Amino acid sequence: MRSRWSSPSPRPSPAAPLPGVPQLLGVGLIGYPVDLRTPGPAVFSVRELVIPPGGTTGWHTHPGTETSVVTGGTLTVQIRGGCEPVRSAPGDALFVADAVPHVQRNEGTTPVEMVVTHPLAPGAPDRFDAPPSCPS
Repeated sequence: MRSRWSSPSPRPSPAAPLPGVPQLLGVGLIGYPVDLRTPGPAVFSVRELVIPPGGTTGWHTHPGTETSVVTGGTLTVQIRGGCEPVRSAPGDALFVADAVPHVQRNEGTTPVEMVVTHPLAPGAPDRFDAPPSCPS
């Protein structure tokens, strides 16, 4: 499936904070070419997501791509076609292609914190529940 990711190696070091300069939150590597297009205007949302210990997003899809960065805790993700769990730590950035079923879980003891972005058609829902795509 075309939604695998990994952390680049070597990972770039964040620069010292400077006033007015965006700070690097995370880095990820998409292992295939990506063409991000929308059929028309798009609304771009940026949200914080917190998953408590033992919590899950449930299996779901998005009607657009998801780009996110883990800012706290350890996230476990499974995606259709790549059922082996992938663990991501703070500073890891993730990409999930349009309409790919996936689940995000917190199997740790501290909250998982993430910044999540979606470009969506105006008025479109940001997620759809999906049946499990991998065995539990």
